[in-house]
Amino acid sequence: TSIVLFILIEVCIIILAIALTRWIIKPVIVSFNKQKQFIADASHELKTPIALISGYAEGLKEGITDSQEERDYYCDVIIDEAEKMNLMIKKLATLNQLEHGGGNELNLERFNVVDVIDGFLNTMAIVIEEHGANIYFNNNDSIYVWSDEFLFEEVLMNFFNNALNHMDDK
Repeated sequence: TSIVLFILIEVCIIILAIALTRWIIKPVIVSFNKQKQFIADASHELKTPIALISGYAEGLKEGITDSQEERDYYCDVIIDEAEKMNLMIKKLATLNQLEHGGGNELNLERFNVVDVIDGFLNTMAIVIEEHGANIYFNNNDSIYVWSDEFLFEEVLMNFFNNALNHMDDK
């Protein structure tokens, strides 16, 4: 009977160990699957702009049109898609920074907020036009701050996207 009891205890310990291992590993598996899905989604999101840039650049190289207006349009699409890719890469870098514990480190520097906003709006001009938005910004003054310029641009991008996504037809 003591051997049966010993075997029963061993089987219970093994079952408990398996259950605890599954319980401990489950968050890792979930995180791994989320990361795998995120990489697949990011890859898909980058393929579209790359295909558009490639196609329009090839069209320009082959002289597909003699119209300056159409060439300008092709160039605008290439610039717009490159900007979208740049924003995606910045977002990926931010997520990576936050995920790996670097999110608390600020790169404090003195910069002119007006220049950053003005540059941002110039970069996003095509997107603004596509949405039919009117943006009024007084860039005549200089406002200097000590902040993390990259994170400031991320906040600016979030406000900008929210404004475009929630604007009405007024």
